[in-house]
Amino acid sequence: MIEIKLKCKCTDGEVGLVVRERSESEDIADYMEYIQGKIGIWHQSRGCLETKLEYLKFPLSEDKPIGVR
Repeated sequence: MIEIKLKCKCTDGEVGLVVRERSESEDIADYMEYIQGKIGIWHQSRGCLETKLEYLKFPLSEDKPIGVR
């Protein structure tokens, strides 16, 4: 599991959301679709109607793909 950081108009500052790691062989488009779904569920639980985040941050490693710890 990894923690991504995001900010939306409905949050009071930056918040963390724990998601599964991306496998090294998983296509980035498929992984981002998973992330989009998780954020959508999180937004629904807050009653937020926004369709855009202010930003989204992934932890990065110099020797690993995005989403892989």
